[in-house]
Amino acid sequence: MDRVAEYWTNLDLGETYKVPNVSLFRLLGSLIDTFKDKKILEIGFMQGADLLECKKRGANVYGIDINPIAVSKIEQKNQVKVKLSRCGVDPIPFDVSFELIYSRDTIYYLKDKEIEFFFTDASKKINFNGLIVIQFIEKDIYVKKQHPEEEFDFNRLSNAKLKPIFEKENPIRFLSSKELIIKAEKAGLKLFATKRMLQSYDLDEERFRLDRYLVFKKK
Repeated sequence: MDRVAEYWTNLDLGETYKVPNVSLFRLLGSLIDTFKDKKILEIGFMQGADLLECKKRGANVYGIDINPIAVSKIEQKNQVKVKLSRCGVDPIPFDVSFELIYSRDTIYYLKDKEIEFFFTDASKKINFNGLIVIQFIEKDIYVKKQHPEEEFDFNRLSNAKLKPIFEKENPIRFLSSKELIIKAEKAGLKLFATKRMLQSYDLDEERFRLDRYLVFKKK
């Protein structure tokens, strides 16, 4: 078992978030007119908060995750279509044409070849107007502390130092948007929309994370 599989298979799900991600649903709200009766797949759903929110809004939801505990809990309590599967290695295990495939906090665990496989496999599973949405971390930065009463000084960002926020045991890697877009294009996809988020991850506004969403459609 490699480092990524070992980390996620043994992850204590009690330490993860249990509420839907606001930034994701703001983005999805601008991409699709309604969730009702849409076939939606989440790749790497963990505790399933986003997946269940899609179901609550009327979607026909499907999910895959590498963690057997995550799959068992969601399957038993909510009667949704989920399966144990490893993104980037195993083909999507549903014979369904999806309107939307999305993945948060997953793709940056994949190796380059696995990302290529992910895009190729996902492109086969969306319908003609379907969308593929991925979220990933571009970088973590550390900036000089600023007095809380002062207006935010954007010049601090130009002098920022790269400094990972996550613990050493977490096998996250930062990804390049350009390289991801190239890989998606090779899989027959085209960039449709983007969204970036910069937010502080501490109480003194010294440590920031830059997250990005990329949205793809078939060419």
